[in-house]
Amino acid sequence: MPEPRRTTLVDEPRPVLGLPGGAFVVLVAVEVADDVVLTLSATGPAADDARARSLEEHDAWARRVRAALDAGRRDTMEPPPRRPADDLSDLGVELTDDVGTTYGWVRGVAGHEDDAWRYVLELRPAPPAAARALRIRVGDGEPVVLDLPPRDGR
Repeated sequence: MPEPRRTTLVDEPRPVLGLPGGAFVVLVAVEVADDVVLTLSATGPAADDARARSLEEHDAWARRVRAALDAGRRDTMEPPPRRPADDLSDLGVELTDDVGTTYGWVRGVAGHEDDAWRYVLELRPAPPAAARALRIRVGDGEPVVLDLPPRDGR
C-alpha cells in the first residue's frame, strides 16, 4: 500500500514560546498525512549556547563510553546527557482542530545530531476531511492556527 501524501503546513519557522534565558521555541514543520507530525526547535543566542554545550557534552560522553568499551568495562556505562530537546519534550503540546478531534500522542523523538533542540512529535489520527484548521499550543505559549488545505472527502 503506498504511503499517504504528506502535506506541509508551515513555510518558515514560527515562534510559539519564549523560554527563560532568552531562547525561543519555534514550530519548524507541521506535516499531515495519516497522522500529524510536529517539529519543534529553538532559536536565539541562549539556544545557540545550549546547542554548543550539548554538542561538547555528547562528544565528551562518547569519548568516555568508547574508553570504557575499549577497556572492557561494560558495567560502568553511563546514559547519555540530556539534550536541550529533552526540555522541549517536557513541555505540553496540545493539538486540536475546528471540529473537536481528539489527537493522541504516538511517539516523540528528542534531539538530533544536526540540532540538539529538535523535537519531533507524531500524533494521530489524521485530521478528518471536515476539519479546516489545526490549533497548536506549546506549553503556555500562544496558540498557532494553521489552515488545512482541502482533502479528499470534502
